[in-house]
Amino acid sequence: DESLQVIWQTGKNYYEDYKHFNSKSIKVFDFIEDMNYAYSATNLILARAGATTIAEILVLGIPSILVPSPNVVENHQYYNAKSLSDEGAAILIEDKEIDLKIFDEVTVTINSDKKLTELKKNALLLAKPDAAKIIAKSAIKFAEVK
Repeated sequence: DESLQVIWQTGKNYYEDYKHFNSKSIKVFDFIEDMNYAYSATNLILARAGATTIAEILVLGIPSILVPSPNVVENHQYYNAKSLSDEGAAILIEDKEIDLKIFDEVTVTINSDKKLTELKKNALLLAKPDAAKIIAKSAIKFAEVK
């Protein structure tokens, strides 16, 4: 589909392996300096499930397919992604299933306005844009009690 554009951040370790995919519709980067720009051009994000990525996806309401890294402490990315998936705020695909599921999930999701809208709505419901303020108030309250 020529209307589909892919922005692909590989990381420094994998850039050399994948830069040959650069084309009119696929842009491969080792690192994206301006994530605001990338996010503003995004209808669907396929990403690992680190805490920062999760926070950004939720606050911005970006529909997402999350593939947790299996190489993290206590499998925390899986639990991050599962919590969103359980609330209908993301699609979870485990790393071991990616070859079997990714093409179909991306194709079905990107072509369903209903699914994209549902993922966005549910992500925004889980977002905590004022988390820093809530934590600060709790810390002050806790300090006052002590």
